[in-house]
Amino acid sequence: MIKGLQFGALLLCVAWPYAHAQKTSEFPQRVVIASDSFIDMGPPFDYYEITTINSTSSGLHVERVRIAAATDSCLQLPTLEWQHADLPITLPQLLQGKNPCDIPEKDLNKELKRCKHCLTFSGINVSMEMSCKTKPRTIRMDILDRDLFDSRTATPGNTSWTMKALGSLNNALGPGPWEKPIFNLEMPTPVSREVREAKIVQALKAGEFDHFFPSNSISPETLSKLAKEAEQLPSVQTIALAEAKPYPPAEMRMPSYPPIARAAHVEGDVSLGFEVTPEGKTEHIVFFGDGRLLMLHDAVKEAITKWTFVANGERYHESATISFRLNCAVPDDRR
Repeated sequence: MIKGLQFGALLLCVAWPYAHAQKTSEFPQRVVIASDSFIDMGPPFDYYEITTINSTSSGLHVERVRIAAATDSCLQLPTLEWQHADLPITLPQLLQGKNPCDIPEKDLNKELKRCKHCLTFSGINVSMEMSCKTKPRTIRMDILDRDLFDSRTATPGNTSWTMKALGSLNNALGPGPWEKPIFNLEMPTPVSREVREAKIVQALKAGEFDHFFPSNSISPETLSKLAKEAEQLPSVQTIALAEAKPYPPAEMRMPSYPPIARAAHVEGDVSLGFEVTPEGKTEHIVFFGDGRLLMLHDAVKEAITKWTFVANGERYHESATISFRLNCAVPDDRR
């Protein structure tokens, strides 16, 4: 009896590692990572990223498309970025040897519920999609603001692993959303033809990745619709000389639209007066009229000091009105 038990124990010791090894899945050849980085300051407040990782004979081909979902058309339209790289490493190396197919669902659910009632103001919601033993699988991890900013936080294993994987991708493709300026007051540049024609961008616009971010999470638009909107040219503000008397300037340039004024939705007609010297130069600039346009005054003054008029040997007073228009939908409460 004892010998039988000993043999059974020995058989179990030999069979257990073998059985455990049999459960280990083969690494997938392709992984798609979808992430939503939400930030409590901005705009933009949300960055949506799709990253495709494909195994090749020489390593990995990685592509990432990122959309910054703008909340204010006067300040910034949705932006579309595309990065790609060929890496001389394997998928197991990129993922630190951890196979996403082997992560138990119960472990993922436990980490997702770890802070169910916590206040979270910023973070990254991450989904990974791959094929495991010919069957599709999607796993989900949530990176909380305390994981990102508080070194004392005991970040769970799968979440920590995800953060390292995203960090490796950022090192290869360029800075992530958290390394970008929070307040970007520059207007976006038009999307280039190269970006528009990239395969991952074409797939994005075709709706192939919409299932990662249902329309209610980007309310009310889907990811594919945001991508199409981002291809449109940004709204162009107009700055024009509405009036100049008694004489028009001989040479002039219009002021630039101050970014802070654009962010504050400041638009209107700036009226001013100034002296024209006998040599045709301007001096003694004085503003009058609407005090709500103070944000525009410095830009106007800088431009007016460079204006020149026909030199007639006399000093005289000139008045002018310069019109600033945002040409976009201004919220009613900002008018």
